[in-house]
Amino acid sequence: MEELKSEKTILLSSFDCSEDTGIAEVKKRVVAMEENSKRLTKQEEKYAAELEDALKRFSELRWQAKDVDSAELSEQRIALQGEKIQAATSKIKEAYGEKFDPLILFDSKRDVSELLGERGTICS
Repeated sequence: MEELKSEKTILLSSFDCSEDTGIAEVKKRVVAMEENSKRLTKQEEKYAAELEDALKRFSELRWQAKDVDSAELSEQRIALQGEKIQAATSKIKEAYGEKFDPLILFDSKRDVSELLGERGTICS
């Protein structure tokens, strides 16, 4: 019995709880974190699927663009890409708020450029 009481005291101490009532708050936080984790996992799956679809569409369009004047195509891509990157960056900044990290955004842009076979062309 004393061993259980001692273990209980140690557990309460590790959760920064002075008594049993603090455990309820810890349980609530754990449940909230688990729900957030599930929500984030679903969002990640959704966005991964959207990225995969976009890459497929891009690949198809790239194949169709073989016969297009490459200079004209490049000009149009640059014009559209700047707008799209700015729109996506704004959405990301809005979603993350003060947790927004420009270095992660830069890494993401680099990764997308590599996926699209545009190594060395990271747009701001």
